[in-house]
Amino acid sequence: MINPSIFQHKITEQLGGGGMGRVGHNQEGGDDETSDTELSYNRARDAGRYGLCPEVPEGSVLQLSRVVLVGDTLYMGAASGVDPATGAPPPDIQDEARIAMGGVKARLALAGMTMDDLVVVRVFSPDRSLYPDFNAVYRTYFKDHFPARMFIGSGYLSGGTHFEVSGIAVRR
Repeated sequence: MINPSIFQHKITEQLGGGGMGRVGHNQEGGDDETSDTELSYNRARDAGRYGLCPEVPEGSVLQLSRVVLVGDTLYMGAASGVDPATGAPPPDIQDEARIAMGGVKARLALAGMTMDDLVVVRVFSPDRSLYPDFNAVYRTYFKDHFPARMFIGSGYLSGGTHFEVSGIAVRR
């Protein structure tokens, strides 16, 4: 399972609440205080649902979980090919694919999973002719098997990227 002192947030959509709240924990994994946020978190934890995302800056409008873990199943939001150093997609298409796939790998790592745990991958791209370039990179991320995959023609992607990759993984 995951370490509760890292990256855990309230799953508001599943609990009927408003925005996401930070949850504090003591060293033993228990709650430091019993706030409304923590009570909601406890209900999500007891139901086996966790929203996991990297630290969200104070005052951020980010209201999502990059991944949601339900039991041994991980549902991943889209990882894009935006270069974190520049905030834009790199000029080389294969470099952009590597960044997107690296984002998938990082999301899996949040839940203690690897690329071998992926069972379904969805790739969105506004230009289907980029499939060979994406596929050349994609193949390097797997050793034992390939998950089911869709390469879906889409409209404009956020930030002008050429790829957004999401998927579902099941812990082996």
